[in-house]
Amino acid sequence: MSSFIHEDGQGNKVDDHGNGTMMVNMEDNDVYSLENIPDLAQYLDVKAELIEEEPKVEVVEPPKKVKKTYRSYCPEDKEHFFFLIYEKNMGIRKAARSLKIPETTAQNWYKKETMSPEEVLEKKKNSRPVGRPRIVRQ
Repeated sequence: MSSFIHEDGQGNKVDDHGNGTMMVNMEDNDVYSLENIPDLAQYLDVKAELIEEEPKVEVVEPPKKVKKTYRSYCPEDKEHFFFLIYEKNMGIRKAARSLKIPETTAQNWYKKETMSPEEVLEKKKNSRPVGRPRIVRQ
């Protein structure tokens, strides 16, 4: 492929093989092109102005995820919750708010209580042993 372009006698531009070519005129619209700036010091001054004009974008890091802590409730808390519901005729949400218990926890307690009332007030026993495992030496 040739990079030379010739003009035939009719004003058309062709390559060495006689194929027509397409001309693309590229204009440099850069206000601060190197032809307009005589020396490096002036170029660096102009470049500094351009950097100052650009809006500064602050990078905001997302907040770190805080590990949730789970609260365990004693049977007395649950008894007081059911006392407010059945004896004081409070709603689940209102009773939960008065005891500062999350509403979803209270709703789960109420749902479990309607399914099997004996299991609600029983304290769960952990299947894992408490504390650090023993070191066995032989």
